[in-house]
Amino acid sequence: AGPDQRVVSGSPVTLSGAGSADSDGTIAAFAWSQSAGPVVSLATPGAVTTTFAAPAVSQATTLTFSLTVRDDDGAAATDSVSVIVDPPVAPAPG
Repeated sequence: AGPDQRVVSGSPVTLSGAGSADSDGTIAAFAWSQSAGPVVSLATPGAVTTTFAAPAVSQATTLTFSLTVRDDDGAAATDSVSVIVDPPVAPAPG
């Protein structure tokens, strides 16, 4: 499901399963789902890559996503990725 990420609230986030591989066939399906954190709307949850906008947060917040891939033989594997969302940086007074 790719490397963990750290982003700022409001930023676009891309989740990529491009590193997925099947040693004895081809991957037939991708399914992204969210398992923790404030709920976001995934643009294309059935694609190898999906995007969402990082939610507004007041403190560092972890969102966790799972990617399940199925191959052409029906076998499945799942991996997770975490995205830490930080609040926007306040401008320095002055």
